[in-house]
Amino acid sequence: MRLSRWGLWALVLVALGVGLWSMGIASRSPMPGPLEKMVSADLTGEEPPAEAPGTPPEAPPSGEGRVEGTPKGDEPQGHPKAGLKRPPVERPALPGGRGRPWLAIVVDDMGYDLSAARRLAALRIPMTWAIIPGAPRASQVAEIARAHGIPYLVHLPMQALSDPDGGESVIHVGMDAKDMRARVRRAFDSLPGAVGVNNHRGSAATSDSKTMGDFVKVLAELRPGWFFLDSATSPRSVARKEALRRGIRSLRNGYFIDSVPGREDRALAAAVKGALKSGGAVAIGHPRPGTLEALSRLAAGRAELPVRLVALPEAMGDSGGGEAR
Repeated sequence: MRLSRWGLWALVLVALGVGLWSMGIASRSPMPGPLEKMVSADLTGEEPPAEAPGTPPEAPPSGEGRVEGTPKGDEPQGHPKAGLKRPPVERPALPGGRGRPWLAIVVDDMGYDLSAARRLAALRIPMTWAIIPGAPRASQVAEIARAHGIPYLVHLPMQALSDPDGGESVIHVGMDAKDMRARVRRAFDSLPGAVGVNNHRGSAATSDSKTMGDFVKVLAELRPGWFFLDSATSPRSVARKEALRRGIRSLRNGYFIDSVPGREDRALAAAVKGALKSGGAVAIGHPRPGTLEALSRLAAGRAELPVRLVALPEAMGDSGGGEAR
């Protein structure tokens, strides 16, 4: 009986030793890095959440580092509160004929935070900035972009559903065509060197065919070589359709990088997955801390990406420029 007890204890000790040894091996197993986590997230099939709504500001944000979220009533397509599905995947042509899927990252709401602009420029990856005309530091941010070879858009404020009277928007529903032309010209002239335009907010304006028809007509007259990016803040947007009808090159945003804080890597992974599936994709982010960190990780692992990072002009096929008129 005594030998039987010693034998039992021996078995317990052996089992304990094996367990500890297994835990040690597991703890020494290499953990996936940020980029590997992004790529593995592609396998989940999870789509990126759309940009979370915030409280609409009565005036543009003031002070560096403050960037407002998408206002209520201006949720991007696919936002859970909108009860909508993501827009169908478009299949843009591969830029430059190189045959490799591409991802174009656009950083919206630039023009307030110089520190964020410098951090973004230091990443040295292809991207495009969208600068709000009239923002306190718009001109300085544009200078940083030019110094680093970063193309930038005029991020034109347009009426949201939460702005029944148009608010501070440059473009609003029902405005006089002459007034629209004057406002758009001032906005364009304030950012010399821009290569195109996209909408800031604009869920109401971009959903109105007449308003968008009038706008793209003005765009074609004032900046015939520019392109238009539909930010996709409304599932009913007709902006891209009207631009193409006018003969203006246009793409539509498909992903919002910073919809939910802390999930920027997942959103980028979904954008990469979308680019691989369709040949190319546009993803919009903002100069927020989490977005800057996620883009830093993306830049560090750029060589491992299965897609090519490009600026919007390259996605459009050429320089995207044009003489002002």
